[in-house]
Amino acid sequence: SRAKVRIVENTTKRYVTDEVCWLLLENIVDRSGGEELKSYLCRGMDGASLKHLVKCAHIRWTIEQFHRDVKQLLGLDRFEGRSWKGWQHHISMVLLAFAFISSLGAENRSKDERLPSLPAMVRVVVLEAATQDLMKDQHLLRAKAGSIAELMLRRYSD
Repeated sequence: SRAKVRIVENTTKRYVTDEVCWLLLENIVDRSGGEELKSYLCRGMDGASLKHLVKCAHIRWTIEQFHRDVKQLLGLDRFEGRSWKGWQHHISMVLLAFAFISSLGAENRSKDERLPSLPAMVRVVVLEAATQDLMKDQHLLRAKAGSIAELMLRRYSD
């Protein structure tokens, strides 16, 4: 359900502001029968239907997952420079890597298949890079280089 509410700015003094938004409540029942009430504040969506508000609220998980993945897997949070230009370059490179890896995951699948996760695709890219390096530096055949790369990846990531 949803209701139009006004925002309270100070919870101890309970100062009510002029800001109005939608309070969206969702009762989630899990498989074991347990219930959880989730709430969302939706701003700037006065003309949106209830269905659209629910859809937007559920996108939040996807956005949080994206930020977690690009921080943990692609180093978004590892910038140590001091300039705005350097920060912009770092962000651009991380987003470019994300786009590249995501497009690889979408490239070779049928329409019925789910997209692979970003961690799964990062693993594929790292495995291929290690295989290529072993082939070039150690003059190994692809099969041998691939099995060594797989072993190395398992040892360093498990």
